[in-house]
Amino acid sequence: MKINNVKQGVLAIASLACVSVSGAGREKVEQVVVTPHDILHRIALQGARQTVGYLWDHPPKWDAVAAKIASGQEQWLAVAAGLYPGTDAGSSTGLRDAMFSALARNPAGVLRHAEPGFPLAVMCAGRADPLPTLGESMRELERVRAALEKLRNPSLQNSRAICLAGLKKAQTDLYRFFEPSAESSTMSQP
Repeated sequence: MKINNVKQGVLAIASLACVSVSGAGREKVEQVVVTPHDILHRIALQGARQTVGYLWDHPPKWDAVAAKIASGQEQWLAVAAGLYPGTDAGSSTGLRDAMFSALARNPAGVLRHAEPGFPLAVMCAGRADPLPTLGESMRELERVRAALEKLRNPSLQNSRAICLAGLKKAQTDLYRFFEPSAESSTMSQP
């Protein structure tokens, strides 16, 4: 039994490996291949904390996983829920931002997978680190709001309402973040 678990662990690690291709005069190209099955299997074998640690220590892998979660595909949302218990500050924020982004693509799936790891009031209040401009950030909020408005699943209406309220707070927070207040601009003037 232990030998099979070791073999499965080695296979899971190998499937998450980066493949590097380089040659004379060419840039190093990294292709990261990860599957939800591989990551969930690794979580089952090694736990969420070790899996998150491994991915976080290999940024191309972490970024690939976060991008897949942001796609909103059900199996990747399950990966986010599985990884969350093993996260800390930076990795937690990255997963939350990926889940927020996924709301525009699959609001029902995100709402089903969000709690308890991703409290809706927090996740739906927008990204921890906003997109580069107010315009981009507001367009993202609008895409999420429009997707939530279309959601008619009766079992998700309470979650939808919490999320829509969080988006209103996010809008206020974004204006505050990007637009200096009149008070702070007058304080900086002589």
